[in-house]
Amino acid sequence: MESRFVSLDSKVEQFLNVETFLKHGFNTYKNAFYENMFTVAANIASSQTSLETSLVHQVTEHQLQIASDLDFVKLQLAELVNHLKEIGDAKKREGDKEVDQVKGKGQAIKRGKDQSAI
Repeated sequence: MESRFVSLDSKVEQFLNVETFLKHGFNTYKNAFYENMFTVAANIASSQTSLETSLVHQVTEHQLQIASDLDFVKLQLAELVNHLKEIGDAKKREGDKEVDQVKGKGQAIKRGKDQSAI
């Protein structure tokens, strides 16, 4: 009977040794897993920061390009408005000359009639 106890004790001791080994192995893998997860989390945070910085630079560049394009369009529009004003002023001067010419002919005709009546 005592040999059975010794055998049973040795089996229990083996199980305890295996359990201790498994606990130690599990803790080793658990620590490695957490270290890897922390590394992945740090890489993600770094990538996110880098992406945000890149996006901010791109948005800023696009805003500057849009502002430049808008200034160019404003300049072209101002030139167009000035050109249209010049054309309108030129047509107005031509119209005024024609009116003056018609009035001048009308007065000349009227003077001619007045002189022929005398």
